[in-house]
Amino acid sequence: MLVLQFVAGSLKGSEVQVPGLPVTLGRDSGVDVRLEDDGVFGKHALISLTSDLNLQLEAKAPAFALIEGAKTHVGIIRTGDRIAIGASAFTLALDSPDQASVSIRETLLWFGVLALIVAQMWLMFKLG
Repeated sequence: MLVLQFVAGSLKGSEVQVPGLPVTLGRDSGVDVRLEDDGVFGKHALISLTSDLNLQLEAKAPAFALIEGAKTHVGIIRTGDRIAIGASAFTLALDSPDQASVSIRETLLWFGVLALIVAQMWLMFKLG
């Protein structure tokens, strides 16, 4: 899952998890991530996946964004990049995947090992 870690602007200090792509950023109420800062247009930018599986940030003209300090309308973004849209700035991160609990499987495995040891001891006693 994509995570936007805000380092400047009204969302500074917060993280926004983005469950899917594409995601729109801007000031309008219909966008996926709403930014209430100066210099942010209604539907300012779109983060999407390209055909070669890169993340792309596209600012809708006349808007622009700064990717690692470089002014652009369209650019490839990577985890760790700092992106500024108006007065808002965030770094791009990936959330750690949720792993199902393995405690039940591990418990069953150890009971199986214990049963095998007991069976081997019983056979050694009976045969030996």
